[in-house]
Amino acid sequence: MKHLSLTTCAVIVLAQAAALPADTREGSGIKLVTKEVLLGKLPLMASLAEETRATSLDGQHLAFSVRHGLKWTIWVDGTETTPYKDARLPVFSPNGKRLAFVANRDERLFMVVDGREIPAEDDATKAVFSPNSQRLAYGSRLGTNWFMALDGRQGPAYDKLLELTIFSPDSKRFAHGAVRDGKWVVVVDGQEGKAYEGVGGRSLGFFSPDSQRYAYSGRRANRYVMIVDGKESREYDLIDSATYEFSPDSRHFSYNGQRDGKSYVVIDGDEREVPASKSCIMPRFSPDGRHLAFAVQRGTTWHMLADGKLGKAYDGISSDPVFSRYSRRMAYCAVRGQRSIVVADGQEGAQYDGLSMGPIEFSPDSKRLAYVALRGNGWHMVVDGVESREYESVVGGDPNPPAAGKEETNLKQQPSPSEYLSSYFSPDSRHMAYCARRDQKTYLVVDGVETKGYERILSRRVFANDRTVRFIATRLDEKLEEEIVRVEVEIQTDGRSTTAK
Repeated sequence: MKHLSLTTCAVIVLAQAAALPADTREGSGIKLVTKEVLLGKLPLMASLAEETRATSLDGQHLAFSVRHGLKWTIWVDGTETTPYKDARLPVFSPNGKRLAFVANRDERLFMVVDGREIPAEDDATKAVFSPNSQRLAYGSRLGTNWFMALDGRQGPAYDKLLELTIFSPDSKRFAHGAVRDGKWVVVVDGQEGKAYEGVGGRSLGFFSPDSQRYAYSGRRANRYVMIVDGKESREYDLIDSATYEFSPDSRHFSYNGQRDGKSYVVIDGDEREVPASKSCIMPRFSPDGRHLAFAVQRGTTWHMLADGKLGKAYDGISSDPVFSRYSRRMAYCAVRGQRSIVVADGQEGAQYDGLSMGPIEFSPDSKRLAYVALRGNGWHMVVDGVESREYESVVGGDPNPPAAGKEETNLKQQPSPSEYLSSYFSPDSRHMAYCARRDQKTYLVVDGVETKGYERILSRRVFANDRTVRFIATRLDEKLEEEIVRVEVEIQTDGRSTTAK
């Protein structure tokens, strides 16, 4: 068993492992050339649960906990760290070059960052890197007190730290939630806000795209307020934390609030009651900030309201409105009876028995549309209205919120781990790729052509450029033992190809 020294762990690099023979598959006018690099055998006592596994955003690095008797290590791209009594919660920086995890040796707890052991007292939370990969935050406990450590500096004591910690998009600002004396506070740039009986909900809050603003909700005496830039809104009976949103230019902020049986879309503090509506959900701005759309209920039916224009009536709306990159197109999922429909630009697509809890996605050039649908017992990728072959599952990405207006929603759950979440389409919009499973194998499918089958795909599926897809997977060797490989799929068309640099 190879061990990764603490000094060589400082920067993660691509493992210098042996390249395996390439595999070629053809069809639909393209050729897929699959190249693999063997990273090593899957350890017998590997822990691949979400809380003990990490993958880098570029799909090139994998880390997870491994048990060896009474000791644990972190497996990183085929090499293991020195043994600890416990090793868990690995996380890569966004650029994939740094790694942090929690470890225990001789009853001493450490946050191991870039191979350096930093004392973490009695307990520690999972580390969080800033978007630029330069900053790091985590919580540590000493006795009954919890402290937030940011850039190596320990903050004040709290009774509890809330799980979510947030860096601003420009990495310069930081926010976290905490509890002291039974009251909840949000701490932004080291400054505590007002104390509440509860904060957040499904979301602690977030920064605006330009990093200058911050918003979250607070609860006291069963009434809710929205706090934007430190200022409280009017009180509401309920504020839906799933509806918070800054406009792309950061100038506007919207959310859904309910008071005295009425529902409002609130934009920059201005309440807009939805006429004859019992409820409304999911207000969303277009990328250019010029359009706003949300679902509303009128009587027993639901409609999408976009720029003040009411859409068709449905029994339920089961997704956020999704805008294309240039804001010219919009799509959403709707329910009619027991059937699910994707509505794009006001036009209904085919009816299905369900739609995946993964994204509806426009291509970067806004001309193409893809989503995952259920017909009978089989899942299909639907691209530009054309269905793929049937699969046991088609991996689409993270779940959307539950359907509005339906106790039993037609938005179906299928195997859809968040690690697979990445764009379906290539940057030039010409190709699209997704993961699908049949006959106990998982395939990368590119423009309808399958690669060889894998036991499982462990990392994100990422377009490195217009013609290259990368991910990490496992396959069976000649002894039927599972081994981990780094995979690169090159898309060749008309005898030409582009290799990622």
